Amino acid sequence: MSDLFAFLLSPAGIAAYAAFWALKLLAGAWAIRQGLTLLPERSRNWTEAQLARIGLLARKSPLG
Repeated sequence: MSDLFAFLLSPAGIAAYAAFWALKLLAGAWAIRQGLTLLPERSRNWTEAQLARIGLLARKSPLG
């Protein structure tokens, strides 16, 4: 068990932990985006507006 803690507290362990969370966040964002494409247009617009309101999705520009 002490070998595990030694690895986790080493620079390689900290980098592996950071890479794990970065991958997890990217996979979660991808899953949300894929789920949004399955919704009907009206529901998708409402959901995107709510996600933008709480800062989880970039707001769409009214010009483009």
